[in-house]
Amino acid sequence: KKSTTAQQQSTINNQSINNQSITMAIFDYSPWWAETIFITSIVLLVLYIIFKILQLSAKRTYYQWLNNPSTPLDVDSFVDTATNPPKYLKIAFLQKMSVGDRRPSDEVVKLASVESPHVAGLQVTERAEARGGGSSRTPSLLAREVVVDPEKPQPLVIGTIRMGFGHHRIAYAACSWAMHADQDAPSSPSFTSKDRTTYFHDLLNIDSPEADLIKSTDEVYSKMSRITSNIGGVVEKLWGKAMLSGDGDALRISGLTAVHLRPLFRDLPLDTPIIATHCYVALAAVSAGFTNVINLVIDNHVSNAAAAQYVLMHM
Repeated sequence: KKSTTAQQQSTINNQSINNQSITMAIFDYSPWWAETIFITSIVLLVLYIIFKILQLSAKRTYYQWLNNPSTPLDVDSFVDTATNPPKYLKIAFLQKMSVGDRRPSDEVVKLASVESPHVAGLQVTERAEARGGGSSRTPSLLAREVVVDPEKPQPLVIGTIRMGFGHHRIAYAACSWAMHADQDAPSSPSFTSKDRTTYFHDLLNIDSPEADLIKSTDEVYSKMSRITSNIGGVVEKLWGKAMLSGDGDALRISGLTAVHLRPLFRDLPLDTPIIATHCYVALAAVSAGFTNVINLVIDNHVSNAAAAQYVLMHM
């Protein structure tokens, strides 16, 4: 038995030596292009394995974001995932670039309002209490807490984000309509437009970590746009295409970011009508559980249009 075992071990050793000799022979006598193809194939295989690992990790991260916290906002049920499946790496990269390791908060930012210096009767929302933590902003002396009076008609909230003149312009137009809607209605009830409060809810005007997030997100994209513009060529074109694609992934990323903005709405009753002039506002309201949300499409960007369609279908 010992002799047989020794013979088997010797055979295995000889086969190993032969295999090594064959491998060396391949590299010794194969043409240079064969060696190049072999090495390139190994490199590509390794890169493919790394890509699949990153893809699986990004997919797991995406669904963790969706479920923590779980909200009524379900973009994937609206987007045709058969023709527009999630590109997990793209979503994870852009979302990480926007919010970093920040986690959505369940806090409620108490709201107050003060009359607009530009439009008589229009109430502009702000934070009701001093934020603290080094913030120098304090509530206006004339501000009063936002309280919905059940004896009066529901207030209208015009939500916007001060990012470019277009968002504000449409928001003020919506406010002008809202403040006269009741008196213009032919079958208006006994109350008048003066009985209904219209709030101009600019998310950047609410001193909060959520407003800071919006600012930092805008700064990141502006910085990346400048960098790619300076590089130029293919890099600039790829960045421009990614920013203007407006596909299902753009809506998914907007939805994930909007979940972080829920605290800016949670001080309002969930049946309050929200008219949004920015897709973040509409998606944030839906994710917070509001049931009467309209997003005004203010440009021809597909993700904004998709956000509007999503919100209208889930009113």
